[in-house]
Amino acid sequence: MRDKQAGEIAAICFLSGPLVAGAGATFEAEPRLRRTLRESRSVLGVGRGSIRRGRQFAEVAYTSDGRWLILYRFPSLSRIREPVAVFEDDLPLNRFLNRELSWLEFNRRVLAHAESLDWPLLERAKFLAITGSNLDEFMMVRVGGLKMQYQRNPMVRDPAGMTVAEQLQAVSDNCHRMQADQYRILSESLEPMLADAGIRRIVLDGASQRARQVADQWFHNEVMAVLSPQTLTSERAFPLIQGLQLHLCVRLASVPAGPASDP
Repeated sequence: MRDKQAGEIAAICFLSGPLVAGAGATFEAEPRLRRTLRESRSVLGVGRGSIRRGRQFAEVAYTSDGRWLILYRFPSLSRIREPVAVFEDDLPLNRFLNRELSWLEFNRRVLAHAESLDWPLLERAKFLAITGSNLDEFMMVRVGGLKMQYQRNPMVRDPAGMTVAEQLQAVSDNCHRMQADQYRILSESLEPMLADAGIRRIVLDGASQRARQVADQWFHNEVMAVLSPQTLTSERAFPLIQGLQLHLCVRLASVPAGPASDP
């Protein structure tokens, strides 16, 4: 398809790839060009811009919501013109699912296995652990990406029509409900059944003297040997705190001068 004013339409792409648009016309982009479009979109953002590949020059236009991408290809710089038309989205927003909420629904299906009696007990405990590690990664990667997007352009909408702020709020509500269900399944279902099978979580207040001795020995041999205490002062930069690890911040009280003793 060629337009006299704008030049050859090389591709009309949705975020996931080329679409059928207009009166039954299909516009395909070859793989290398498609990668170029994805890379350029992250730089150009919503609006209009241009990209160059060798001797070819192309102009890229987006709809106001950033969901359609129209590429006009030109043999040379001299033939650049403004795009004469923008293809509107004919599909209603309820045809699309938000990516983040869809992923959380997947994690909820994994959580359903942890609650199901159809699985062996230890398999159910493993499913529960998987949902926890999945949420850790989700918060670090996907929610972190949303927050970065909110700083760049908070008004941009996803294919389902949600703004970044709406996505963050929906994700927060969904994650809080999921965490409540995780603890409910653990305390009301898994732990009682594990206790009946001889696997118990020992609370220190109710532990026997023998159990206390074993725990104390394990702490000194396995934990204390790898602890890395650091002093925080106003003169030193705050240390790097790695994710998915336990960190303790302890304030030491001043004591009167006297004989040295163990803390």
